[in-house]
Amino acid sequence: MWNRPLLKNNAKNVIARRGWGALLLAVTIYSILDGFSVTYDSKHRFADAVVAGFIQIRLQGPDWVGTAAILGLLSVVLSLFVGMILQVGYIRYLMESRQGDPPLDTLFSVFRSGYGNIFKVQFLTGLKIVLWSLLLVVPGIIKAYQYYMVPYLLAENPYLSADRAQELSRQMMEGEKWRTFVLELSFLGWTFLAALAGELLELIPLTGGVSFVSVAMLPVAVYQNSTMAELCAALRAKADAMGMVEPGELTGFVTYQ
Repeated sequence: MWNRPLLKNNAKNVIARRGWGALLLAVTIYSILDGFSVTYDSKHRFADAVVAGFIQIRLQGPDWVGTAAILGLLSVVLSLFVGMILQVGYIRYLMESRQGDPPLDTLFSVFRSGYGNIFKVQFLTGLKIVLWSLLLVVPGIIKAYQYYMVPYLLAENPYLSADRAQELSRQMMEGEKWRTFVLELSFLGWTFLAALAGELLELIPLTGGVSFVSVAMLPVAVYQNSTMAELCAALRAKADAMGMVEPGELTGFVTYQ
């Protein structure tokens, strides 16, 4: 049975052993390629991509082929074909960091193996969440937490089918949705402080237009994402103990010395 202090303490131990430098570099690369979205929250990624593109087009009125609209559409394409995939690679990097020192190119391993299936599963899962959200907000949120583990499962086995990944995620998240929500909420204080620090830094003249808010969020992202990786490990142990996983279905992560 996991609890918040245990997961956070485990995450701190991983960060201390692995080093802030490597983890900050990984989250920075991931964030830049994903448009500086510094968390890998899978619940709204697909919806955000679609809505962002729609808003960009609507704001342009009849001139929907304007520069901003084109950039908005490119942002959607980047999120769908790069961001959703890179999310799985980043999770794999974090999970392998729990037990060793994976190379930085682990982030991009998903583009070399399993890309097509990862895209399909992520897309279908995100689409299902969006459709449930269109009915009512609450069912959409529930579905989002039911499928919370899908990208983690793909990080371990990029060839899981959409039906199996969603089924296994539902089983793993049974009785864990509210606790996971509360765990996420526990980082709001750090997020607020980072945002405040970034806003204050941006008041300094001659900063060159650097978004200090985004930069200040990176250490918080490392801490939060490392903690969620610990949650994944706890729920994987639960899945094994309860016989949810079929033989050979999930074989663990690579251990680097």
